[in-house]
Amino acid sequence: MQGTLTPEIESAIAAQERCGSSYVQCDPQLIELTVHAAVRGAALEHEYQDAREACYESPDSEARERAFVALNQEWFARLCLAAPVLKVIEECPDVSARTARCILAPAYRARDECAELYGHTPLPCAGKPTMVIRLRPESFARPDEMTGLLRHELMHISDILDPAFGYDPSPQQFLHDDGVPTVLRDRYRVLWDTYIDGRLVQEGRGAGIPYERRRTEFCLVFKMLDPLNIAAFDKVFGAVELTHRQILELSRSPRAILEIDAER
Repeated sequence: MQGTLTPEIESAIAAQERCGSSYVQCDPQLIELTVHAAVRGAALEHEYQDAREACYESPDSEARERAFVALNQEWFARLCLAAPVLKVIEECPDVSARTARCILAPAYRARDECAELYGHTPLPCAGKPTMVIRLRPESFARPDEMTGLLRHELMHISDILDPAFGYDPSPQQFLHDDGVPTVLRDRYRVLWDTYIDGRLVQEGRGAGIPYERRRTEFCLVFKMLDPLNIAAFDKVFGAVELTHRQILELSRSPRAILEIDAER
């Protein structure tokens, strides 16, 4: 969830600082790939390709590049491709209030789609991290699925930024004394994901993945609780409030899951 800014993200931040644009900044490569995917095979494809061909008439390479960027930005806006992202961000005012900016960047595999926080930010927003949302271009063609993913990922970010949750990114808490990884990280991940989906459902915003799939994942990771693993899942899914420390302790002592207060 946290890392070091890549040169591409640094470049996007610098561009945002220069032009004074809005909170959400989309990487030009993601815009281009998303527009290409959106118009491919569509009625508007010929119109887009004609406009793209016209960009080659620009006199030099830099001018052509600016023309391509402007064209793709125009079509990205025209097709309202960012609408699902903007909608979910608007649902999370606590996240936008606690971050300096949001960068939309490309992901190339489904497992790489996520939201992350990067601590370094230039002035005048010192102290606030940058949120980077990584999405595959083809995901924009499935707005309902993308909305579910984004809601789940932004609740992760909301928890991380919430002092009451007490998030600790230290990897040592998931390692043995000799540095070998334990099973705690996987248990923690499943517990946190289940807790997030439960809150999303309670709020009427839907889970990140189908309920049955989340429950199956939980029961596999906590099969030591069988035949009570489904009851344990229901406890976490319906939990009123959990902190990072509590989730970590439940990862270490799974049977304590059955004692969670799950009444909302």
